[in-house]
Amino acid sequence: MSLLAYLDLVDVHGWDGPAGCALLSYVRDTVVRPQVSYRGLTGPVAAQAEATAWTMTWRTLTSPRIRDAESPWGILWSAARRAIEDESIAAAYGTQPRKAWQQRASQRLAARSSDPCLVSVSLPPLSWELLSEHGLEPASSVGGGTWAAGDAPILTAVVAVLLEAGWQLEPASRALLSVAARSRHRGGRPHVLGGYRGVAADATIPGWQARRLVHVLLGTQQWPGLIERLAVRPDRGAIDAVMHAALRATLDKTLTSPDMLIRNATLQAAS
Repeated sequence: MSLLAYLDLVDVHGWDGPAGCALLSYVRDTVVRPQVSYRGLTGPVAAQAEATAWTMTWRTLTSPRIRDAESPWGILWSAARRAIEDESIAAAYGTQPRKAWQQRASQRLAARSSDPCLVSVSLPPLSWELLSEHGLEPASSVGGGTWAAGDAPILTAVVAVLLEAGWQLEPASRALLSVAARSRHRGGRPHVLGGYRGVAADATIPGWQARRLVHVLLGTQQWPGLIERLAVRPDRGAIDAVMHAALRATLDKTLTSPDMLIRNATLQAAS
């Protein structure tokens, strides 16, 4: 059953009914808790972050805009993410979230002035085997999909790089989920069932953008894609100049396409 169908049942039976309880439990287990775990929070800070994020997702579910959104699960994910990050940074700086963010911004600015390549996010190791063998599916049904709580750190890690490159959260999440759900191994390399057009339809992005993103995420036999690189080396060193250029090209159609960048890099490495 879809999210909107559950909300329709909630309208009839209330949040205390079976549908409301099932939906809230699902959101807690697959949207809130995985992000708390990914942030590495423990103890009282983790409990507070979970409570705050769960409250925010419930408020989002009660908002009329959730029913008209193209990606309601993306909105929920974003709401939980913001709440958890606020609680995390507030605990780290021992002050209110707004002041903590200001202090962090000042520190980043000072650090980047001396090191422009400074890593701004901490990325956990990824497992492409987990993606290809178990797969992820957009959370379009409650309890019926294959998107598990343990898979959420993978989504968060890859999306973090896409966000740094300039992607917005919702299209980045939808596109990655589509690639993960459609990916299979063939000839030792992952490929996408239905091709980039299927990803474009799932993520509601242009075909050219989906095609480029698939190249960046999966790479080729000679050139490891973003997911494989982060699985081997989960830090900024995994993203070289070619990968930076390829990521930028997923957002600007006028730039050299990733497949051409990959081809040139492969030829240079072989020469």
